[in-house]
Amino acid sequence: FSVSDVDLIYGVQEYQINVNTTVGGFDNYIYSIEGANSIGASVDSYGKITFENSTDKVGSITIHVKREADNQYIAVEKSFTLTVSYHEPEAQPTVAGETKNESGWYTDSVVIKAPDGYTIAYDNKLDTTWKSEVTYTEEGVNDVFVYLKSADGCITDKIAIGDIKLDTGNPDANTIAITYATPTWEKVLETITFGIYKSDTLIVKLVAKDTNSGIASLTYNLGGEDVAITFDGETTVSHSFTINAQYRNEITLTATDVAGRQTQVNSDHVLVLDTKAPEINTAYEFTSAQHREDNDIFYTQGDVYLMFTIDEANFDLSNNPFVTVNDEERVVSWTKINETDKWK
Repeated sequence: FSVSDVDLIYGVQEYQINVNTTVGGFDNYIYSIEGANSIGASVDSYGKITFENSTDKVGSITIHVKREADNQYIAVEKSFTLTVSYHEPEAQPTVAGETKNESGWYTDSVVIKAPDGYTIAYDNKLDTTWKSEVTYTEEGVNDVFVYLKSADGCITDKIAIGDIKLDTGNPDANTIAITYATPTWEKVLETITFGIYKSDTLIVKLVAKDTNSGIASLTYNLGGEDVAITFDGETTVSHSFTINAQYRNEITLTATDVAGRQTQVNSDHVLVLDTKAPEINTAYEFTSAQHREDNDIFYTQGDVYLMFTIDEANFDLSNNPFVTVNDEERVVSWTKINETDKWK
């Protein structure tokens, strides 16, 4: 009898040894594996080779075939090499996912799709479940590999997809902070409506953190144009700037990560820097035409109305401003004059 070397493609689960002989059937032979068995194969008494379902190995083994002597034939022993190799695919898988910019970062689950005529999986064991596509959801930067299986059961070696960069979360709002400091410690009042400072300037510090793609920029707005500060994808970043006095507004901060995801926060309350005292002017209004002035004393027969005008950018009605007349506090109503900083 004779045997020949055999080449198989990985994915085959069994193979029948072909013995070229005109003498007897398969049960006239003894089959065995010689030496190391690197591919998880076994052979039965009929010459059927079976590969373990959990194996993902390729390589070569030596199969020994022996026919015992009988009253007609002498004993004969022969060996051949069985080699299992990976399949070479005719096409490659494709990668698709949502992005917000050209950074290469995906912002949602990534789909890796098998080419036509193939299925795909993350491992290539014989008992793996194969699909038309797989979804990748691991955050961060990771080197990803997949395997393909052809329609006729041939399986490839691992195929490098390359680095997949995935960031599905916005910068954490709990790590974004707007803090303040007065350079001369002249802070004189902080009410529940938030900071009123006597300092000529106020230092504002912005802090943000993103643990996946990192921070690309901090953009703040003081009630006017946006000011953007760029970074190189660091996990934690900060930036400080100075606000001059005579300022009243909120601060809006937007943290943008490299993937393009954003989180916006605002200062808790309106921020006020004020170094100017209110300017107060008074005027009198007489109800009677009969009145005169004598050494800054007015004499009249009718009522007199005293009119106050306050020029103050940060005039706050919530503090219930009042007027004291003859040691008596009197609550008065105030009216803004023509959308200016003046009240009467």
